Amino acid sequence: MGSLKECENLKEELRGEVDEALEKYRFAGVFLTCLEVKKEDDKVAFFALASNITLNMAMCFLKKKELLQVGQLCTMVLNFDSQNVKALFRRSLAAIELGRHDLLSEI
Repeated sequence: MGSLKECENLKEELRGEVDEALEKYRFAGVFLTCLEVKKEDDKVAFFALASNITLNMAMCFLKKKELLQVGQLCTMVLNFDSQNVKALFRRSLAAIELGRHDLLSEI
């Protein structure tokens, strides 16, 4: 059976993984801003990738309990796709945790 110290170390290691993932998603987001997309099919793929990166960042912030960031990122996605289930769900989790029920209907 593991010790409390081992559990704390694992928690810190996982937190580091979340921070590392956030850094990679930020880099990918910056990289996307440098692309010029002209074809319609490429625009659809670009949007899907940008949404996925943004939602993955929101999940990282959710794990870190940085709930305002979660709300902001999910709202960005919802501004382009108001029916995105992941964005609605993650923003709802953040809003409930913050006690900000007004964020549940914000788009």
